[in-house]
Amino acid sequence: MSRQQKDRSKRYQTLLKVHISDEELGRVRTAPQSDMTLVNDRFKEDIEMLTGMFRL
Repeated sequence: MSRQQKDRSKRYQTLLKVHISDEELGRVRTAPQSDMTLVNDRFKEDIEMLTGMFRL
């Protein structure tokens, strides 16, 4: 395994050690199906204002 592969593997292992709440995990799972992004409300409002598009 190359150094880059080892580094990537280590980062993934570290990522998987972080606890994710059931609520957050549910949001991650349903976001692609509902075409919703996982960003905060302020970011969504800024994008809506800049693009003139609003999500109901």
